[in-house]
This record gives sequence, structure tokens and C-alpha cells, in this order.
Amino acid sequence: MKFPKSGTAKGPGGRVEDEYLPYNESAGIITNLLLLFVIKRFSSVELGTYKYLLTVFSLNDICLTLLHMVLRPKNIIMGTVFSLVADGPVQSKHFASIYSAGFTIPFSLMCYHFIYRYWAIKRYLLVLYGTTGDNEDEDALTEVRDAFEETFGKRIEYGWVILDNWVNKD
Repeated sequence: MKFPKSGTAKGPGGRVEDEYLPYNESAGIITNLLLLFVIKRFSSVELGTYKYLLTVFSLNDICLTLLHMVLRPKNIIMGTVFSLVADGPVQSKHFASIYSAGFTIPFSLMCYHFIYRYWAIKRYLLVLYGTTGDNEDEDALTEVRDAFEETFGKRIEYGWVILDNWVNKD
């Protein structure tokens, strides 16, 4: 079966892709729920904090799909003007704005994903620090706490994040 080009008119008031939209939305929600189940049930310790990144991706996709279901956003581009309108059961400028903002989140998540993968391979000590931050170096903490108090005249006991790259000094 050959599918027509996107945006091809189906007839008065409809487009070809509108027929397939409910199937796409259902498949999107089902596969993301399945992914969440697999992450929760079968992820191993070796996966580490990467499972949280996958979970955020999946939850974001579910939210965007649900918004898409109720908004049915459509866009029109005329010259230099881009417009988006909610053409579904909920016709709200506010929800359309939320959808537009949420649509860019996957791009940001992909950036975080890339950085995480880079650090995991090239700068793995940063990842280790991020996942084992409870092992504080008390000597370094005391040094920076005292230096801060001497410089700024104020002592702060809690809220410090310390990264000591050479703990054992070997």
C-alpha cells in the first residue's frame, strides 16, 4: 500500500494523516508505557542512572501524546508567518502554547543524553561523582568551608558540592 504525501487532501475538511492519527497516538502511549514497565521491572544495576534519563524521555513522550490527542494541533505557514491552532476537543491558546513549549523538550533531552553519553565514555569520573556524591571528602569540605568563611565573612555548613579529583593524592 502506497501512502500519499503528508498533507495531501482527503476530501472536504480532512487530510489523509488524520485517519491514522488515533493509531499513532495509541501506539505512542502503549509503547512508552511498555518502556516504563521494562525500565522499572527489568533494568539492571549496570544501567545505573541512565534509566532515569530513559524514564524522563518516556514520560515526556506520553505527556506530549496526550496533549496532542486533546489539542489536535494544526499549523499554517504563510510567507514569514507561522501559526499553530488547537483543532481538537480542547481549543485553548494556553494549552497550544504549552504544547509548543513541550514539543521542544525532546531536543533539550537529546542534548542532555549526548552529554551524558560523552561523559560516560570520555569523562567517566564525572559520572561516577554524580552517582556517588554521598562519599564526601571531609578534608576538602573543611578547607573550602573555611576559605569561604574567610573570604565572605559567613559560614555555611550545608549545601556544599565538592568534587575532589585527586582524593588519595597518589
